[in-house]
Amino acid sequence: PKALKSLLNKSTNMTNAISATTPASEPNKSELVSMERDEYKAKGLDPPAVVGSVQWAATSCRPDLTVISSIRGTERHDPTVAGIKNMERMLHYIAGTVDMGITYRVHTRMSSRSLVKLLMYADSDWAGDIKVSKDPQGRSRGGYIITLNGNAVHWSSKLRTIGGEPDGQAEIDLASAQAEIGTLSEGCRRLIWLIRTLRSAGFTVPTVTVYEDNQAAIRIAENQSISERTRHIHNKDMFVRNLVRAKEITIKYVKSAENIADFFTKILSLTVFRTFRDRIMG
Repeated sequence: PKALKSLLNKSTNMTNAISATTPASEPNKSELVSMERDEYKAKGLDPPAVVGSVQWAATSCRPDLTVISSIRGTERHDPTVAGIKNMERMLHYIAGTVDMGITYRVHTRMSSRSLVKLLMYADSDWAGDIKVSKDPQGRSRGGYIITLNGNAVHWSSKLRTIGGEPDGQAEIDLASAQAEIGTLSEGCRRLIWLIRTLRSAGFTVPTVTVYEDNQAAIRIAENQSISERTRHIHNKDMFVRNLVRAKEITIKYVKSAENIADFFTKILSLTVFRTFRDRIMG
């Protein structure tokens, strides 16, 4: 993307920087401390400009930058030592992959040109901000990806808010299942919009399979009743139940190691990162 090339060439002068194998590494606790903005400036970095350019690319054609750009975005006004290290690492990674993008392939096995196959994977890193934030609140990071005929068309990674509202109050999930069901519902709100858009354009969209690696969340989504264990979950985080009841989706269990939505929930090891990146981006 031109935005990334411009970022490397004009904004940070890192076009010829040595490439990093991944865009981020999990920070040490000792590095999760505040630092002066002058230290960023001394390295020629402007956090808002860097994060803005990377987030644009991450949402349009570089899903491999989604998690780190989101994490860095939370530090725009309170930079940390770990933050500047990972910002530099992110730029080194971009320098070595600046021409990378998503490869879209045509699948000819469909019985009809008007028939499309949607899939969604969802996952959540329960209380994940404890590992990457200076002042953690125990917030979970939810991530999901939607594919159309095997190609990624929408993905997301962000800290959970009540009801999944973009500027909503921070959600502190009391259990991993609550974080997972909330992420499922948020992804399904985007999914149902895509289903209706495709159908209005004349395409046939059969029941969508949604993959989830939390058995408790699957049981909550498929059970239409409210119990003592689910009473505290916000109504908007139960939206997934509507689609299950209407048979718009069916939820299937997938092993965590095979759930590509994990790519959007946390900083991963090199092996796992590359495996998921290749599956998602082609």
